[in-house]
Formats: sequence, structure tokens, C-alpha cells
Amino acid sequence: MSRIQRQLKVGLEIHTQLKTRRKLFSNSHNNTSILSTKPNSQTSFFDVSLPGTQPKLNKEPLLCALKTAIALNCDVKPVCSFDRKHYFYGDQPLGYQITQHYHPIAKDGHVTLTKKFDGLPNDKTIGIEQLQIEQDTGRSLYRLDGISNIDFNRSNIPLVEMVTAPDFENVEEVRAFIKKFQHMLINLDVCTGELETGSIRVDVNVSIDKHARIEIKNLPTTSAIINAIRYEYKRQCKIVNDGGKIDSIETRGWDGKTTYKLRSKEDSIDYRYMPDPELPLVKLNLNDIIPKVKANMPVSIETKMTELIDGEYKLKLRDANVLMNDPELLAYYKTFYDKCKQQGLENPINWVVHELMGSLTKSDMSFNKDILNIDTFKINKLN
Repeated sequence: MSRIQRQLKVGLEIHTQLKTRRKLFSNSHNNTSILSTKPNSQTSFFDVSLPGTQPKLNKEPLLCALKTAIALNCDVKPVCSFDRKHYFYGDQPLGYQITQHYHPIAKDGHVTLTKKFDGLPNDKTIGIEQLQIEQDTGRSLYRLDGISNIDFNRSNIPLVEMVTAPDFENVEEVRAFIKKFQHMLINLDVCTGELETGSIRVDVNVSIDKHARIEIKNLPTTSAIINAIRYEYKRQCKIVNDGGKIDSIETRGWDGKTTYKLRSKEDSIDYRYMPDPELPLVKLNLNDIIPKVKANMPVSIETKMTELIDGEYKLKLRDANVLMNDPELLAYYKTFYDKCKQQGLENPINWVVHELMGSLTKSDMSFNKDILNIDTFKINKLN
């Protein structure tokens, strides 16, 4: 007997580290490339929760959050506030995280995935339920001898958490959304857009039909996200098809092959949210600030993709996506294209994307425009 096909529903919770000069509530230098920084070298008294220290909101993270909210077509709120989310863990010695639970900075946005730019069979609009500002925690480093150390460089780095509606119906929509969101952040210059370094961290909520959702955490790459969703969908379908029920919310982890239980609804933490008495309300004159923020935002990624695909460059979607991953690479390609065009040569996209980037990948090197300076090239047309 054939198995019943179940309807997959997926929602995403994405934490994004903002690329600001200072941390959210202190004057510590914000180095989002924490993996290459000496542990506990970018901290202040507040970051490590020394008694007597108080938070002071920096304006730059607020501006980055506003840019992100506008790009996501969100309804920015004239008043937002910060709250305390209480829990105890070694990487959060304060005993609570400062977040926006009751009054986030923005709600009710959307992102449209398109057949043309995102490679889907049909256009699809994904709802954004809310966008909130919060502080990151420290980073736990586990040693083989069982001892764990804490690196507080990450503590108090500004985050925006975006929560989507459960509008995804297949993994290709999820893949397309994550790529588009990365390009959006890179284009706005508010985040490096990297999953591998933790600049973007994704949790997924998976459910089938009208059953309870299952949250999956610890997904470090796009492939891990996709594979975890596929596995969890099959696991839930088997439970229901065998006569079982999924009637309670559960949090699970991912070990690279299977999901495993972390906690159930009955084990969930009571975070005891309360307004933070040390931080005042944030009041925004939207009629004044929104036009100013928009005026300083770059053109949209859709406009840039249209230029690359439909304009004089005539690129394939795959190649355009490679360029959109790195603004410096995009500028390098355009300069090289103009030089080739002046000398009557063909479009250099294949050399840039496949030869140059392929060689850098094999050598485990990142792109830098000075690796092969275009001004030093001597280009000859073959007869």
C-alpha cells in the first residue's frame, strides 16, 4: 500500500550578527570574525557582566536593523523596547539576555522569491512575522579533557533575529530564501553573510499537515539545513503514517545524519521575560528617519540582478549569484569586463567565476582584488 503524501511546512528563525564598529550595549570593538581573534581580547566590563556595569544602546546597530527591516518590507514600529530573557548558562553570566520580546523594532514583512532570480518553478512570497534586536552570547569552547572555556569576544555583539511565517513548502524554497537573505545582507553591508563563521545562524521549525512543529537547532551550513529538513520530514511522516501523533512542540538537534531530542514542551524553559529597567524606550520619528535611511541604502539586489542578467552583461543566473556573494568580486568583474570590451574581447565571466575563483577555492584562499590586479593585465586578442 502506498504511503500518504504529507504537506511539509517550514518556518525559519535566523540570527544575524550586525557588522558594526561597536557592540550593542558597550564600547567594545565588534569583530564579527571572532574565529580568527584571540579569545577574550575584544571585551569590556559589561560584556563579561561585572557587577555595577550598565548597558548603553549604540545607534549604529539600530540603524543596521532599520535597513534590514526596510529591505524585508517590514512595518517599522515608532516605539520599541528591550526586555530581559532569563536563563542560566556559562556563556551568559549576567543571568539573562537583553532582547526584544514584547515590542520588537519591526513586524509583518515579506520577501518574494521569483522564478527569474531565485530559480523556483513559480514565484512565492514568504511572510516575515517579526524582526528584533538582541545581544549575542559568549562562545563555549569544549576541550577533549572535558573542560569548557568561554570566549566573551562574541558576547554583546548586536544581532537581529528574523522570524518567518511557516510558508515554505519544500527545501528548494528554503535554499532560495537563505541565499537571497545572504545577498540582501551583503548588499546592505550590515553583515558578512557567512553561515560557516556563525555570522548567520539558522534554526528551522518543521511540521507536517496540522501537527505540532518541531524545532531543529545547531545547523551550521545550508546543506545541513536542507538535509535536516529532509530527514525530519521523513521521520514525522513515518510516525503519522504508522498511526502515531505529533501533538507537542519539541526541540531537536542535528548530528549530520539524524535529528535527536533536546527537550520537549514540558521541559521548556520559563524565560520570565520582563522589561529591562536600565534601558529606556526607543522612540522613532518614522516620517523623518525612514526616508533618510532609504536615501542611504544601496539599490536593491533585484535591480542589481536585472542589470547582470538582462543588461549588457547577459549572465546566467548561476554566475550572477556567484558575483552577488562578494561586492568586491562584482566590482572586479565589471572593471575587467569594461577593459575586455574596449579591446573587442569576449565577456570574461567564465574566467572570473571558473578559472580565478576555482583556483582560489582549491588553494583555500579568499578573493582579493589585489591578487591579480586588473591594471597590470596585458590582454591580447587571439587571431
